Amino acid sequence: MSELGRRYDAAAFERFLSIALVGDNDTGKSHIALENAYRSPQHVPWLSVFWVNASSISRYRRSYQDIANSLDLPGKDDPAVDVVELVLEWLADEENGPWLVILDNVIYVGVSQKTGLPVLLEDDVTETIPIVSSSPEAKHGSLLVTSPNLKAAMSIAGSAENIFHVQPMDEGPRSAIGIGQNMLANLALDSPKDGRTPLSWAAEAGFVPVVKLLLTTGKVDVDARDSHHGRTPLSSTAGAGHAEIVQLLLATNKVDIISVDYQHRPPLTWALFNSPERMKPVVKLLLATGQAVLNIRDETSDRTALSWVCGMGHLEIVKSLLETGKADVNTIEKYHGRTPLSWAAFDKHQGIMKVLIATGHADLEARDNEEGRTVLSLAAGNGLEAGVRAL
Repeated sequence: MSELGRRYDAAAFERFLSIALVGDNDTGKSHIALENAYRSPQHVPWLSVFWVNASSISRYRRSYQDIANSLDLPGKDDPAVDVVELVLEWLADEENGPWLVILDNVIYVGVSQKTGLPVLLEDDVTETIPIVSSSPEAKHGSLLVTSPNLKAAMSIAGSAENIFHVQPMDEGPRSAIGIGQNMLANLALDSPKDGRTPLSWAAEAGFVPVVKLLLTTGKVDVDARDSHHGRTPLSSTAGAGHAEIVQLLLATNKVDIISVDYQHRPPLTWALFNSPERMKPVVKLLLATGQAVLNIRDETSDRTALSWVCGMGHLEIVKSLLETGKADVNTIEKYHGRTPLSWAAFDKHQGIMKVLIATGHADLEARDNEEGRTVLSLAAGNGLEAGVRAL
């Protein structure tokens, strides 16, 4: 670590530097990168550090979406905008200050015929993603790569002198976790100035071994909020759909599952903004605690968890929320004046309409405040025959 730190300190983010940590899986590359991510802002307080999971194209894109969200970049929610290019444009702008991008677990790398720059490959598919800025010699940015593939690492780092070979951890008297604990023993694991702890970063990125390592130190504040968004590690990992990490955090019995961020969203609401495959196990874990408050409204939309999923069309989650007996089926959000049933009709989810009506508590005569339309009006206007019959 001392040599790695010395190299970055020497560059002082006044020239571009690309370094790669190369070694087999379970050699501690990510742990070393994590430590460097934490130490770097201590030397350059205004440094922005971004962790990118480069093990697959889908995870890579998700990491860039998370970065765009954290930076609140204009166009981040526009499906027509390439979120990778959006972030790269931000990185290329020197006015945004120095940055360090950690590309974790790079597997295969090729070269773009158009730009001549390295690109990320996945199983030789034709889709490629640029993994460096269009201005790779920008003075204000640096890369730290972890990879089991020396050739891939070399193509990014550029020369052998920028390659650090990480030897396997000793599996004898000490476990890998034990070695990691010793490595972190003298590190302060509480919140830096931006309130974003190492646990928060690892939890959001989905690095289960790193989260386990940090939790076993007994030194981390598992409920620390970041200062930019007011989110806890549980909020961040629930929003990213990492069920295993949600389970690890809940098992500490030290997390507040109804803690809301600056948008007044609890972890349960954040969990809904995922694919069904990621969403379902996280929601199940949070509901199983019996502590979730289902009728919390966020400030940006004034919607509850039930309101959101009724509009999204997730029937199974709607049923799970209703089964708790705690979800109010008639909450009216102030911007459109719609109830959960109104949202289901508006977004054409007839199955959800039937379930809500079957509770016997849904207000069938509720009108929205845009055009004064009833549920029947919305369902009929959308051609929802089954929905109209249910009414």
